[in-house]
Amino acid sequence: MLFFLKKAVSRLLFPLPLTVLLLIVGLILIWTERRRKLGAALTTLAAALLLLFSSSAFSSAILRPLEDQYPPLGPAQLAELDWESANTIVVLAGCVVGFEDAPITRQVGGTPLARLVEGIRLYHECPDCTLVLSGGSGCDPEAPVESLTNYRFAEAFGVSGDDIVIERASQDTADQARILKEMLGEQPFLIVTSASHMPRTMALLEAQGLHPIAAPTDHGTGLYGLFSRESFGIESIYPNSGALWSTERAIYEYLGLLWIRLGG
Repeated sequence: MLFFLKKAVSRLLFPLPLTVLLLIVGLILIWTERRRKLGAALTTLAAALLLLFSSSAFSSAILRPLEDQYPPLGPAQLAELDWESANTIVVLAGCVVGFEDAPITRQVGGTPLARLVEGIRLYHECPDCTLVLSGGSGCDPEAPVESLTNYRFAEAFGVSGDDIVIERASQDTADQARILKEMLGEQPFLIVTSASHMPRTMALLEAQGLHPIAAPTDHGTGLYGLFSRESFGIESIYPNSGALWSTERAIYEYLGLLWIRLGG
């Protein structure tokens, strides 16, 4: 019950639900005699927040501090890895049953695609690694692993089925941390997830006494600095849906970090 309550309440603080809620309340109050000024103020606030949240400059400014906490594993970092001790790659990739008559590239996209591609890239760099695909929210626990999109995608791009382990009992990142503790114990391992999600993931894993090595991917900000000519132009101040999504992504992670700090 707490899990669903947490999800429901947190989403009211997301940019679009929050601004729409303020707008609705403001419009209702405008039509009353005594609360017109308050209604006008709430409506104005909703419009201002929507413009702010959908600005690329703002979304990058709040997303980059999350994404820059852990550097990606480039050639130099990979060369220093001790693959003998850290021979497990864990990808937080989700889990759904696929359609056999459709190509796997049609069924995996967005965040899961970026995470799976990075996990497979690391697998091909490792002489003898196991690829753990973790995440069970919405996944059929009885379906054969060969029918799952994450398994099929990894196998289609060169990962041996014998090297794939599916974890589908978890419902969220905290669950994944607890289950990975049972699976891996004290063994170091690589953890692949979105760069913005990595700070919360590392906090939860380390709280379980695990020894993860961060391998972030799926970055929402570019390689250039926030105010560089390449990433900041006049178009950055115009509202757009991509920036709104990045703002939501950042706010979700900040709320998750706050929940951890509060002991949730």
